[in-house]
Amino acid sequence: MGNSFQEKQMGNSFQEKQMGNSFQEKQLTINQKQFVKGLIAKKPRDNAPEWVKCNLSIKREDLASWLAGQTGDWINVNVCESRNGKWYAEVDTWKPKNE
Repeated sequence: MGNSFQEKQMGNSFQEKQMGNSFQEKQLTINQKQFVKGLIAKKPRDNAPEWVKCNLSIKREDLASWLAGQTGDWINVNVCESRNGKWYAEVDTWKPKNE
């Protein structure tokens, strides 16, 4: 009887781990970032006018190549700040529920 209880405990633990991994994989898929290759976002210089919100640098060849591989008429991009303070350009993949 002790073994079956332990097996059940191990089984439950294993199932919980599997469910946890599945959840983590789904979260990874949901939270996966798509960066815009060739588009670099930077914080404005300290002495920049207040109407300058960010600086964008474009590496033409990289951006053109990346754009050629994209579909659709529009690509929406968010300029974000990482936890360590670095700015980056990320594709906005949000879509309304009715699409």
